[in-house]
Amino acid sequence: MSAIECFYSAQGKFYRSPKGTVHPSLGMVCSEITKEDFSFVGIESLERAILLGEAAHDVCCQYSLMVLKHLDGVRLPPMPAGFPGGNALAWDEAMRHALMQVHQLFERYAVEPVAVEETALCSQYGFGGQPDFLCHMKWKGRRILAVWDYKRVAALSKSHQLKLEGYRMLDSFIDTKAGFIAWLKRDGPAQLHQVIPNGADKAAICGMAGVLNWRISNRILVP
Repeated sequence: MSAIECFYSAQGKFYRSPKGTVHPSLGMVCSEITKEDFSFVGIESLERAILLGEAAHDVCCQYSLMVLKHLDGVRLPPMPAGFPGGNALAWDEAMRHALMQVHQLFERYAVEPVAVEETALCSQYGFGGQPDFLCHMKWKGRRILAVWDYKRVAALSKSHQLKLEGYRMLDSFIDTKAGFIAWLKRDGPAQLHQVIPNGADKAAICGMAGVLNWRISNRILVP
C-alpha cells in the first residue's frame, strides 16, 4: 500500500489517501471554521511573528527527533534574509530560548518520544494532519500517551485548540489520552496547555470537513 501524500496547491494544503482520494488538511478545516482575521496586525509585525514561530517550531521538532532517534544535536535555524529588524543576535537568542524551553518540558514531564511529525488521516471524516509530536509522558501521577503541538505565539487562539482536538481524531492518534499545546513564550518557561475535548468543537470539525470534501468531489474546490 502506498503512503499518504501531502501536497500544496493555490487553494491550500491537501492529503491524498493510499486509495487516491483527496482530502483537505486539518489546518484548512480549522481556518474555515474560525475565519481568524489578522488584518489589525501590522504587516511587519505579523511577518516577524510568523518567521520566529516557524523557526522555533523547527527547533522543537528537531529536538524531539534528536531524543527519539538518539541524534547528536539540534541545528539552530539561521536568520532568514529580509527578517524585519535584521537583528541576528536577537534571532539567535530566540532560537536558543526555544531550545531551552522544549528541553525543560521534556525534563519536567519525563517525556519519551514515540513519533515526530507523522502524517495521518482521519478516514471517518475525511481530513489529514501532521501532529508535531506523539509521546509517553508523566501527567497527574501516571504515564499517558499524548499528542503535542508546538506554538510560539503571543496568545492561544480557538484555531489552535480546534487543531489539537482534530489531531486526536486521526487514525494513528485515536488512542492518545490527552492533547497539549506546548506554548513557547517570548520570555520565561514554556507552558503545557491541555486542550479538553469539546463536543461542539468536534461537531464543527466533522461538519466543515464534510463541506470541504463535498466541494472537492463537486470540483468547487480544486486541489
